[in-house]
Amino acid sequence: MTMTYKEKVDFLSKYKKNYFRIKFIDSKITSLRANPIGNEDEEYHGPGKNLEDYLDEKTTLEKEMRQVEVVIDMIRNENEKYILGYKFLEFLTLEEIAPLMNYSFSWVKKNYRRAINNLNI
Repeated sequence: MTMTYKEKVDFLSKYKKNYFRIKFIDSKITSLRANPIGNEDEEYHGPGKNLEDYLDEKTTLEKEMRQVEVVIDMIRNENEKYILGYKFLEFLTLEEIAPLMNYSFSWVKKNYRRAINNLNI
């Protein structure tokens, strides 16, 4: 079964969500390594959220991010690949992508939709 347009966008969008979650996890890892005796996170996450838990979660999130990178890298049309790469891996808007590629916003928007529709995921 193929994904709907929305499901494809949701799949690609998890890259950004995971990116910022990893930034948060990295700060927690740094904090836990600096203060290994007391786990001040217990009040937020309950007992058991420790360094290993954060490292495991980070590994899982990084694997999901690599899946998105692979899907975008497999796109044959270079323009579609760049548009989706800028949009989902670099977090740019379509308005920001247009001048980078020397195309109009409407051209980028049309090719963005085409790129999503052409994805085989």
